[in-house]
Amino acid sequence: MIVESFAQKVKSDAELTQAFMRIMIASSIMIVLFFAQFFYTNFFPNILIASILYTVFSILWFIVVYKNSGEYPVRRVLGILSDLGILSYGIDNSNIVAASLYPLILWVIIANGYRYGVKYLYIALAIAVVLFQFSTHNNPYWDGYQELIAMMTVGLIGLPLLFSLLLNKVSSLNEALVLKTDDLEQRLYHDSMTQLPNREALNKEIEKDDFYALTLIDINNFGHFNDLYGMKVGNEILINLAKFLTKLAYKHGLIVYRLSGDSFVLLQKDDISAKEFEKKIYIIVEALDACKMSITSLKLKIKVNFTVVTVYVQDKVLEKANMTLYFARKRGERYWVYDESINRQDEVENILFWEKEIHNAILEDRIVPVFHPIIDVEGKIVKYEVLMRMKIKEAGRVKLYSPIEFLEIAVKTNQYEKLTTIMIEKSFEAMAGKECDFSVNLTFSNIQNKNMVMFLKSKIDEYHLGDRLILEIVESEDIYNFEIVKTFVAYLRLLGVRFAIDDFGTGYSNYMHVFEVMPEFIKLDGSLIQSINKDENAYKFVGSIVLLAKNLGIKTIAEFVHNEEIFEITKTLGVDEFQGSFFSKPLTRKQLEEKQI
Repeated sequence: MIVESFAQKVKSDAELTQAFMRIMIASSIMIVLFFAQFFYTNFFPNILIASILYTVFSILWFIVVYKNSGEYPVRRVLGILSDLGILSYGIDNSNIVAASLYPLILWVIIANGYRYGVKYLYIALAIAVVLFQFSTHNNPYWDGYQELIAMMTVGLIGLPLLFSLLLNKVSSLNEALVLKTDDLEQRLYHDSMTQLPNREALNKEIEKDDFYALTLIDINNFGHFNDLYGMKVGNEILINLAKFLTKLAYKHGLIVYRLSGDSFVLLQKDDISAKEFEKKIYIIVEALDACKMSITSLKLKIKVNFTVVTVYVQDKVLEKANMTLYFARKRGERYWVYDESINRQDEVENILFWEKEIHNAILEDRIVPVFHPIIDVEGKIVKYEVLMRMKIKEAGRVKLYSPIEFLEIAVKTNQYEKLTTIMIEKSFEAMAGKECDFSVNLTFSNIQNKNMVMFLKSKIDEYHLGDRLILEIVESEDIYNFEIVKTFVAYLRLLGVRFAIDDFGTGYSNYMHVFEVMPEFIKLDGSLIQSINKDENAYKFVGSIVLLAKNLGIKTIAEFVHNEEIFEITKTLGVDEFQGSFFSKPLTRKQLEEKQI
């Protein structure tokens, strides 16, 4: 037990470790020199005496350090003096053989500089030069070696100074590396916009399984703020909310994280009673409900609505928080707490139904295209948008189902690529004998799929329809690398293909993408068009998009035009083309064949 305590203390104290190592080195040298006396008759005994004295001193020095007497700087300087003093004694009391101690002098200087810093290197160097000069000039054996003394003195000064320069360089590089590491860690675990800990930091924390509860705060319909006011205002809302939540979190002993675009998390680390925690969250929910975000650029305050959910269990906590959020929103609840009764049994059954139905529809050739006319200001059909439908027989009648019912499930069950290839094949086949243009929808997952791109090119080559094809790219949050989109667009433009950005004006719309791709068409999002006769902000927003498009030489298409009033308003704003139930519903293949185009 005593030995273990002694070893632990030596290991934990750097100065004590050095003192212990000095004993080991000194005793080793002493033993070697002792045995050397028996083999070399002309060996100068003063070196052995010096090593014995050094060993004794090292033991005494270890005792002093072990008892913690003296400050560290004092210990270090005295240690340097003792090491160099013993070595100088050996030179002063021996013949030229003592020159073998020269490397040890250099080692003492450099080792102290390495261990304790450049300052101690300079201290050791100054002491070494003085003692070396004194011992060599005081010993008559060295009188005939003045040139050697001069060279050794130069080396004694030059080598440590060179080492000090290297040490300073290494120190600078180390500091830069530390700063770089800190910067990388900051970027990895913190959100760049709000400076809050991010999802990575949260995942790292919840993996420890030592938190009490997690509360998820999500902004309702955040995309509308981006649509109506722009991304700058949306970012300002998030920054202001982050500051607001940080104050609340600090006040109530919580940690706040930014989970994603419009989601934040509050984490309760310490164990408290459910009643006490619920009281905290109730206060926070009330504060959020009363909060209005000050927007400097607009000089007004905006009311933001939230859905807040809490999860107490630690297993799959984020998954359960999102499940509870879905549950609360479905029921219009402002706040909800997860319990085991919350599940998605109905959704699971829905997924299983559609997974099987998609599989069978592919096998039975029940995935079919429909063709939605797009007209110009004079009411003339100028092109068709090809849309996907699934045929299902119900009560003796065949019903066409829109992808809104099954497309998400097709993606989750890895059947989406097959559906897309079927639609491309049937679209080209149907439009091969027509004279008008047609458009097909593509997502980012289609564009980044090399097999899909090559399949599309093969159909363009086979049917020679590149100059009549318009590809509608749907902007969404999964477009993580727009360079892929730009490359895709440039590649297919060589074949005569034109492009449209679909659903422009939604929460993910990015004006920079317009400038980068320069599409031939912009399709205005239907949610804006549907409310353009009632919502002044939607009217102004659409007007600004149309104006920008005209200045860039891009045509605009209004979707979801369902009555004459909206048609007249969009026409007045300068929209070029129109699509919606006011003109025509999507046509089946048979109805398309009956059209004289």
